[in-house]
Amino acid sequence: MERVHAILSFSDSVWWKQDLQVALDLLLTHGLPSQAMKSPNDATHIPLYISNPDFMFPDMFRHPRFAQGAFFDCLSTLYYKATGFHLSIQQYGKPTTVTYEFAQGLLQKLLPQYPYQRISHIF
Repeated sequence: MERVHAILSFSDSVWWKQDLQVALDLLLTHGLPSQAMKSPNDATHIPLYISNPDFMFPDMFRHPRFAQGAFFDCLSTLYYKATGFHLSIQQYGKPTTVTYEFAQGLLQKLLPQYPYQRISHIF
């Protein structure tokens, strides 16, 4: 079996139990689930990338539905209980505070090229 080098998630999980188990197997074996689990003192794992940290979203159903962020909160808890280490998750996609701060910095650098003295609001 070939090594899985990273986990990428672009959508909500439909089969949570199965997907949680597969992801945990990959994280605990450095991407080689046919091999033995990594050392209990090893805090490293293959990279995990997600595209949406939302915990819930509105739906046609009366109550909000769990989203990708809820799934990864569950995975993080399982990983912590199994290893004692916090799971490292790289989030791309939806804008976060870091995204807005980066954009604001770029705008500030571009400002001297335009007749504006300052940026009062960024939405």
